[in-house]
Amino acid sequence: MRPVSGACKADGHGRPCPLHGCGFEQLSFRCARQCGSVLGSRPHNGREEVSERGCGVNGVEVEVDNHVVGVIDRALDPLGAHACVPSRVIELSEGLGPGFEVRDGVLDAKRHHVFDGTQICPSGTSQEAGISGAPSAYGSAVSVATLCATHDDARQLRIALLAELRQVVGFDAFAWLLTDPETEVGTSPIADVPCLPDLPRLIRLKYATIVNRWTHQPQPVSRLHHATNGRLGESLLWRELLADHGVSDVASMVFRDRFGCWSFLDLWRIGGQFAVAEADMLDEHTEVITEALRRCVARTFAESSTKRAVDRSGPIVLVLSADLEVRAQTPDTEQYLRALVPPDDDRRAIPAAAYNVCAQLLAVEAGVDDHAPVARVHLGRGDWLTLRAARIGDDIAVSIETSSPADRLSLFSRSAALTTREAQLVHLLADGADTRALAQQMQERSALASNRKLTAGPRLPPRARVSAAQPALAVTFV
Repeated sequence: MRPVSGACKADGHGRPCPLHGCGFEQLSFRCARQCGSVLGSRPHNGREEVSERGCGVNGVEVEVDNHVVGVIDRALDPLGAHACVPSRVIELSEGLGPGFEVRDGVLDAKRHHVFDGTQICPSGTSQEAGISGAPSAYGSAVSVATLCATHDDARQLRIALLAELRQVVGFDAFAWLLTDPETEVGTSPIADVPCLPDLPRLIRLKYATIVNRWTHQPQPVSRLHHATNGRLGESLLWRELLADHGVSDVASMVFRDRFGCWSFLDLWRIGGQFAVAEADMLDEHTEVITEALRRCVARTFAESSTKRAVDRSGPIVLVLSADLEVRAQTPDTEQYLRALVPPDDDRRAIPAAAYNVCAQLLAVEAGVDDHAPVARVHLGRGDWLTLRAARIGDDIAVSIETSSPADRLSLFSRSAALTTREAQLVHLLADGADTRALAQQMQERSALASNRKLTAGPRLPPRARVSAAQPALAVTFV
């Protein structure tokens, strides 16, 4: 086994080589019984020369970009050949005699690999070894589905999913926000970024940036480096902020279905790019995560309590500058902000929801987006709040009030995935229609929809049929 020039096309069985494109690994250079597994290790002076001459017992070592990858014999060393075995499992062998080489079972320090049952393949760009691949499966898909099925709280679900996704795709920082499904304005963030002291500026630039904006993103997963063809400076956010923190790529995920946009997630990578295979793996999970996030919203309407999450005695208003600096707020505002984003200690609460609606207002004024600067956010115990931003001179006023019945009903219909007819029925019931009036109005709406369908000529696509069937419905389904 030795380095070769050019990328191999197949592994001899008609399948793409798991290490294609890396400049080595062809079938003719494999050792006898060698199965193509890869293993990360450090150089071993005294063993490398012997193993290269005679295809040693445990395989050989190949240096790639000053890092060593050992290609080993799976039959003789099944544990070391299994990339899914964490390094801590093999640490017990470090107490063995001198000269024994301890394998860590991974391709690089951040575990950028997958195991598909037959071969060990890198999951994408390895920041350490620079190896890319396109795996067909990853065992965590079951874990992601399990997490989505077992968590009812959106915050806990996101925290658990981030831990699992980190095993699939390495990232150095993240920001994950829920969104109002109708206005698509962010709420309820969880984030770990190196620029938290500059959070207002980060949010303002995120909303002002067109590149990979979640409201415009045509696919569930988009990579900044790919979207800009390597010209990262086309992104206002990267040019004005992320570049200063060494961010070299961002994988942007949007969680959207036909009922609305429920969330968006940015994964930052410092020193390296997200590979196509990594984006594909993230994309595989978006549908089940979207459904789980929507279900978490619907779950909040099942909560009931005789006591409100927060008591207030006066209006809740903040006044912010155009740079999202808080200038003033009413006395009861602080307790609401602490309930929305609880601080870790006695520090003042971060008005993250207010930052987001203000940033949306600025984006609308700049022509970047046209959604209303309004967001509904869950406070707790079944309570929902509606935040609205509006200009007051050179500053921006943000009001926080209990969501109206109409706002709650619209949100419930979307989160419960009601059909058009079901949503119409719910709205009529909420308006107080009795059985006779309900039957009459539903029949009239059905007849109207049928007449429009007959006079429309060719069969309309589903999206258009929904619009034609609800001329008087207050809520617009996406």
